[in-house]
Amino acid sequence: MSVDSAAGADAVARQAAATLVDAAATPGWSDVRQGFVTLFRSSADTEADADSLTRRLDGMAEKVEQAPGTDRDRVRAELAGSWRTRLADFLEDHPEAAASLAALLPAQGGGVTSGAIHAQSYDQSTMIIAPGGTVNLGGDRISGR
Repeated sequence: MSVDSAAGADAVARQAAATLVDAAATPGWSDVRQGFVTLFRSSADTEADADSLTRRLDGMAEKVEQAPGTDRDRVRAELAGSWRTRLADFLEDHPEAAASLAALLPAQGGGVTSGAIHAQSYDQSTMIIAPGGTVNLGGDRISGR
């Protein structure tokens, strides 16, 4: 993924926000959290800035965890929007961090893949998720990569 433009940085911020909120309150949260904390600590202007972002990460995860099961998707959607803005601002202030942030994303082969997948299917549809794998359906090949 190119992060050489504002549009590329916005795409990274959007995907990173989705990665964060999807991982919150899952068994893979600690790995995802650690990847972002490391990025914040290496890129933030001050320790206080890094601490503030880390506290916000923890608060976000707590909100998701405390939401009743029926409200978790709504809470995640709200949080994804605010984290997209927050990460876009972070990249605007620290454009040198864009490649490091992109490297954290599972779709980019990043190191914070947790094995946790948040997905929802509606209207009696069938969902097949094969991250990094292949599914063959009656001759149709669907690749996870």
